Amino acid sequence: ELLKAHYKKAQQGESKTILITGEAGIGKSRLLREFKIFVQLKRGHCFLGSAHEDKTNPLESFYDIFRELVNYISNPKMVRTSLAVLFKLFPDLIDSRLGKNLPELVRLEPNQEKLRNFEALSELERHVASSFGELVILLEDLHWVDKSSIQFLEYLGRNLEDSKVLICGTARQGVLEANPLL
Repeated sequence: ELLKAHYKKAQQGESKTILITGEAGIGKSRLLREFKIFVQLKRGHCFLGSAHEDKTNPLESFYDIFRELVNYISNPKMVRTSLAVLFKLFPDLIDSRLGKNLPELVRLEPNQEKLRNFEALSELERHVASSFGELVILLEDLHWVDKSSIQFLEYLGRNLEDSKVLICGTARQGVLEANPLL
């Protein structure tokens, strides 16, 4: 019921980031799956990503989310630079419709590039959220998350305030406490 209440608030413009914790097998993933079905039955849009114990590529947790999100970009001209950043991070997501006439990205110092990446990816999420009316992002197994993904998640939490976005993640309690990133 709490997730449903936060979803309703997100629809009204109050973005939120929620972390569900618990022991392995307690039902965190099932809760997210059921919530995803609820959102879809309400004609909402929900995207699911997950961290994996054996994958530590930067922003790997968000790959599946952006793989689906690119299908809903209504006006690529408005987000050309953001698409260039996305395709630099995930080159296999390039398609003929979105990959045309993108600007060349200027090389930046690492911290500036990270900030540009985060802003570009959040702009894509805002763009899709504005066409949908709201957006739900679900992230599973954050106890295995890479450093870039957790930094991006923090960035999103601070910068999507009025974007009608609900972010919900799961993490194992015991592993969560041992992960210095969280």
